[in-house]
Amino acid sequence: MSTKSSKKSYEPGERRNHSTVRVGDSLYMWGGFRTDFPEVHNSNEKRMKSSVVEVYHLPTGMWEQKPTTGNPPLGIHGYASAAIGNEIFYFGGDCNHQGCYHNSLHSFNVKTFRWKELSPTTSHHGPMMKRDASMVAMRMYGEDYLVVIGGWGLSYNNTPKQPEAEYRGLDQVPDLHHCNEIHYYKLSSGEWMSPLVKGDRPPPISHFTLASLSTDSAILFGGLNVTEWSNRLYFIKFSKKSLDISEIIPKKPSQWPQKRYAHSGVLINTIDFPEHLALPKENYKSGSYLLVVGGMNSEDCWLLDISNGTAKRFFNLPGAVTDRFYHSLSVWELSPDTYQIIEFGGGGQSSNTAVSQLRRINHEWFFEANPMQPDLDLREKRKRKWSERQSEETSLHVKKQSLERELEEEIRRREQTTIRLRKDLQEREKQLRMTEESFQEALHLVKDEKESAQFEYLRPQLDLLDGDVVIAEKNLFLPLDETSSFRWKKYGFRFQCPQGAVSKGTKMAITALVGGNFILPKGTVLVSAVYAISVSKPLLKPLVIELQHCVDLRTNAQADCLKFVRAPLKSPYEFSPIDGGSFNVGRRYGSIKRDQFSLVAIVAEMSNEESASPSGNGESEENDDHGTSNQDFIEEMVTETASNEAMVGHAEAIAETRLIGDQPTSASQTESLVQIESNNYVNRSDIWYTGMMYHERRDTGYRWITMYTAVKDLDAVLQHIENEHSNAERDVVNTFKFNQGPNGIIKLTLGTLNEAGWSVQPHQEPMELHQSVMDNIQSSPMVSTLRLSVYAVPGVANMPLHCPIDLTGINPSTTIFINRLPSTRITISTGSSSINFDSVRSIPESRREKACEAITNSTGIIRDALDLGTLANKLLEKRIINEREQREVLDDRTGLTTDRRMDKLLSFVRTTIRLDSDGNTFLLFIQIITEEDTIRTDMIAKRLVEYYNNN
Repeated sequence: MSTKSSKKSYEPGERRNHSTVRVGDSLYMWGGFRTDFPEVHNSNEKRMKSSVVEVYHLPTGMWEQKPTTGNPPLGIHGYASAAIGNEIFYFGGDCNHQGCYHNSLHSFNVKTFRWKELSPTTSHHGPMMKRDASMVAMRMYGEDYLVVIGGWGLSYNNTPKQPEAEYRGLDQVPDLHHCNEIHYYKLSSGEWMSPLVKGDRPPPISHFTLASLSTDSAILFGGLNVTEWSNRLYFIKFSKKSLDISEIIPKKPSQWPQKRYAHSGVLINTIDFPEHLALPKENYKSGSYLLVVGGMNSEDCWLLDISNGTAKRFFNLPGAVTDRFYHSLSVWELSPDTYQIIEFGGGGQSSNTAVSQLRRINHEWFFEANPMQPDLDLREKRKRKWSERQSEETSLHVKKQSLERELEEEIRRREQTTIRLRKDLQEREKQLRMTEESFQEALHLVKDEKESAQFEYLRPQLDLLDGDVVIAEKNLFLPLDETSSFRWKKYGFRFQCPQGAVSKGTKMAITALVGGNFILPKGTVLVSAVYAISVSKPLLKPLVIELQHCVDLRTNAQADCLKFVRAPLKSPYEFSPIDGGSFNVGRRYGSIKRDQFSLVAIVAEMSNEESASPSGNGESEENDDHGTSNQDFIEEMVTETASNEAMVGHAEAIAETRLIGDQPTSASQTESLVQIESNNYVNRSDIWYTGMMYHERRDTGYRWITMYTAVKDLDAVLQHIENEHSNAERDVVNTFKFNQGPNGIIKLTLGTLNEAGWSVQPHQEPMELHQSVMDNIQSSPMVSTLRLSVYAVPGVANMPLHCPIDLTGINPSTTIFINRLPSTRITISTGSSSINFDSVRSIPESRREKACEAITNSTGIIRDALDLGTLANKLLEKRIINEREQREVLDDRTGLTTDRRMDKLLSFVRTTIRLDSDGNTFLLFIQIITEEDTIRTDMIAKRLVEYYNNN
């Protein structure tokens, strides 16, 4: 026990049945049973005396009393306490007048010194209103919990009894019941929960020691079982909805603490390292010890080895250390072999502060009630430094107040200047408002003379386009004072807005459609997407609208066959031609000037024979001349007008005008230019189409659905297909035209499979797609799709699949391939052990839990072998944790030790593992450990793998 300095330091008043909670380098003590506390439920005097906290500075050994804000708990003694970060939590307690117990939960912030009530005292739910229970803080699955166990209180006017819990009273006082309740309090939701209790549940108990071993385990020792004292030791393992209790049986009952209650205990966690390490640290065992001091009629001190169920008693200690009950006990680690023990209060021989040391020398433990003189000199030196720092802080505070006064004076001067300038500004704003009001009146007169826009911009567009294939919408403001252009390339739309075309605040809405209840002019086919366009205000000048089409324009005569059409925004949408519009040879966009909008699209006038085929518009024309083919007519016209050589030359000149990015012209297509030159119509063989292949994984990774979809070569349609297959793997894309009209057919023919273990099965026969289906404007483009099932036999299909599919009936004919890889396995080896996963298979939840258990069981050696900062950075790099979690575990200002922050980091890893059904997170974690390339990290990885494989 430390000696007193020559200058008397502040010492808190005597008390018992209290607690001191360590956060960082300070102990925080509140309440306790004191003779000067009023025996009332609540009063101003009681509030005043309970609104202070005693703070013990561990480095200096000095006490300091500090005021608090907020309302402290009414349970002033016999409460339970635990800490998480900078928050200390207090549960229940005795109100200091007869028969008044509580089950409230409060938090106290050691940074702000402010109280906050989390759960009020109530008889409706939660633990019973009681005293002398115990509480620990746990962290499970990334969330913080408080666990409250035992205690005693009144049997009447209390909360409903907890199922499976036991309540037992004294014969002399039957209304006072001890209990063995166990409750969780989830901090994130603020709710009390009753977990499932398994194993050796203690009998009704109070006045016992409960200490945390890890983030999800604790130990319980001693206590009062109604009339019987206890010296039993229990190990408790917590999970999210249950807990498992097992009693630790002493190896030598004769060398074990006697039964006791109202004692105090603290946990000592250490690793048994010799002075000179011959082997890496992981070759030495870690240990957890419980230091037990005093108790009712128990004037002794014991150190319990939890790992092997043995105990050691320390003899020849003064009564000021051992002769205490209802006292507080705290520990502060000075070095891996030296721990400072701080006692305060309680009944017995002494109630003042007693500072002792627990030392380990050559693996033997010694308890020193009177620390060595060098330690005392060091403490006195720290006290002097602390006093000097207090003086410096006082001086700085005086200087700060002086600077604050000067700053306030400067602020007052600037505020006066600001007030003067604000008045001048208000006067100018008043004049400006008057001018603006006059301008607005004139502007309103102009607006009244204009017709309103044909559609309301703010009206929901989708409501007007009922039953149609709407694929995208775009809303934008049109600039007032400059010429601007807008390109919506993904959906084949662009426009130019000349300067002065719109008034202020004009908005524009564009909606792209690729199918609907459209009625086209006779003899035409739709060659663009349909766009619903509306503006919020009348236009002052026309806008230049450009739409993408899918026609291969090679002659001016063909360009003349393309027309812009419009339809009112009312189903069915009956389109009619629009005068104007420009279409250039070799280009895939047509443009038109418009100042009024509705539904706009581009159609192509077809020859009589081709327009007679179904096009989805419900109308057709009959061709009376059945005896002469369109091709014969073209060849006849070519013979009468010019030689083939001249026409070919003209075709080559046209081909040179094509833009970069347009479809290339083959030799056969160049030859066909000779025949098309004199044609006044567009043939269906002039329309570009695109075929796309996608793969979707099914079942366990040994089956795929391969889809081939053919649609018109329009960006809007292609984007729609990609959106529909957003989760699929995109493969080859081929662009083509049909060989013949009016109803071309693309045929898919499977080639021979040369790879063992693979099969490809079409979903329909014959595998054909019809041009008429692709041109059907009444339905979604998705209907023009062929599906094939691709199977890989596990263990047989070892080589990649390369299956050819011939595409015929189109120009150019081509061959595409289905390329698939068989399922692979991932193996990580460490020494003689390995871990295996199918890369495409899901890992069951039970195996993921085993991976988490492997990490939990190796927490101690991970703490010692790995650097916290390096591990956190690598986990962030692999996206196992996020930046917020990295900052949280690396912040040493939280009050948590490095070990506790490492525990927190590992809990983040376990949470990610539980959510990762592919098992990749556990593999990445092992890889990160093995990258350190040391014997220690190899042993850790080996331990993780062996636990996973053998459990």
